[in-house]
Amino acid sequence: MQIPVKLNRWIKKGWKFFERKQFIFQFLIIIIIFIIFVWFIPSTISFFESQEIGKPSDTNIKNFWDGLWWTITTITTVGYGDIYPKTVPGKIIAVAVMLVGTVALELSRVLFFSIVIDRKIKGKIQEALGIGFYDDENHIIICEYSHRLNPIVKELRKNPETKKHR
Repeated sequence: MQIPVKLNRWIKKGWKFFERKQFIFQFLIIIIIFIIFVWFIPSTISFFESQEIGKPSDTNIKNFWDGLWWTITTITTVGYGDIYPKTVPGKIIAVAVMLVGTVALELSRVLFFSIVIDRKIKGKIQEALGIGFYDDENHIIICEYSHRLNPIVKELRKNPETKKHR
């Protein structure tokens, strides 16, 4: 399957941006943390909760999906309270998830918004200075325009090839 040209260009621009800003390392860290919180923590907490108590009815976290639900609600500080660890190992994992998870979530938010804001500010500065990339068709760009160029512009408007250009 071929990647569309615009998407491919967008991916390349994004990659160059991340290389310039050295965000690749931070993104790798976020991906690793995400994998830990989506796979490792739910598996571990559900294992300890089901093994330690012995009876599945005594525990709140019965399987991987319960562990994933608990991990997400804990990291996002929603904490509904419907699922919670009852064992000592589960509570130790819970403290680690609460501390590391909230910090990791906030760091990822800061990283994301810093990228967006940096891009916006850079665009506004380039726009104000009159520099930047212009990607459009059917335009004629005249640099250092003055009233003396009016006859040339009128001639361009008369020409059938350039008449429709802006």
